[in-house]
Amino acid sequence: MRTRTAIAAGIFFFVQTAIAVANDNAKLVGTWKLVSFDTEFQNGEPARPYMGQKWVGYTVFTNEGRTMSVWEAEGRKPSNLEEDRAKLFRSMNALTGTYRYEGGTGVVEVDIAANPAYKGTQTRGYQLDGNRLQITTPWTPNANIAGSPMTRSLIRFERVAQ
Repeated sequence: MRTRTAIAAGIFFFVQTAIAVANDNAKLVGTWKLVSFDTEFQNGEPARPYMGQKWVGYTVFTNEGRTMSVWEAEGRKPSNLEEDRAKLFRSMNALTGTYRYEGGTGVVEVDIAANPAYKGTQTRGYQLDGNRLQITTPWTPNANIAGSPMTRSLIRFERVAQ
């Protein structure tokens, strides 16, 4: 009898957790326009646009639990020169994967990314306020800046469609 009760309790807990995650995921469903992409410094330096550029792009969260993002720095120009193509690569971001949102934390299992270093589990702070979403990355050394200071990204979106 105890075993049945334990199994029933486990199933109940699993179902309730799944329902809660599905309800949280539903809050993100839609198309989100990138509003700003900033680098914040742990040492107190003023935040500034990521890589010194304004970014444009979209992120989509589907009912099925998939997300897709494509962002680029404004002003990119086509080029056939190898060094310019490397700059073009650094000035864009594209990825897709499955997601789950659990009240303040977003977890994306990235399966395809422009930069393979982004594949795998990404956990971020998600702050959702109506049709505004801010994603905050963890603090990490930033190899793109001299001295590799500890930084994190503040990525802000506005919902444009549900």
